Amino acid sequence: MLYLWAAFSLCFFFLFSIYLIGTSISYRPSQAVAYARRWAYSRNPAYIGFDDPDTDESASFISQCLIAGGFSTSECPGNNGKYNTFSYVQNLENCLVQKGWKKSTSMPSKGMPLGSVITFYNGGHVALVVKGGTNPLIASHTTDVYGGSSNFGYGKKYFWTGDN
Repeated sequence: MLYLWAAFSLCFFFLFSIYLIGTSISYRPSQAVAYARRWAYSRNPAYIGFDDPDTDESASFISQCLIAGGFSTSECPGNNGKYNTFSYVQNLENCLVQKGWKKSTSMPSKGMPLGSVITFYNGGHVALVVKGGTNPLIASHTTDVYGGSSNFGYGKKYFWTGDN
């Protein structure tokens, strides 16, 4: 019985390790940023109609950017099953944490990495970091912007991957 338990534990550890490695390797921030650059001032017609016939919300747009970068939202509660995007910032935040992204209410000491996410207004708005560092630039919808300042909004939360 002990051998069976040891084999099960080893198998579980191996599969979980593969999952973690796959999750961290699959996201390509530069591709998320490229998507943000392409669609910052317009709407991707493939996603039109989910939130509103003519627009998308910031959470939906940032979800699209992350998906374009290889981030999978399909296992996260609260996503739209058809597009796997989010209409609510809180659901997107929960997904990032579920996927192992680091979270803080203060900026990491080395600044924000490219492709990270910042939420504002206590979860009322979200943006993608398109130029990293200690004074990052962002892209977002609702008020369409690419390369805008992240120095607005209260109640900020920072989400990132990596060792920052």
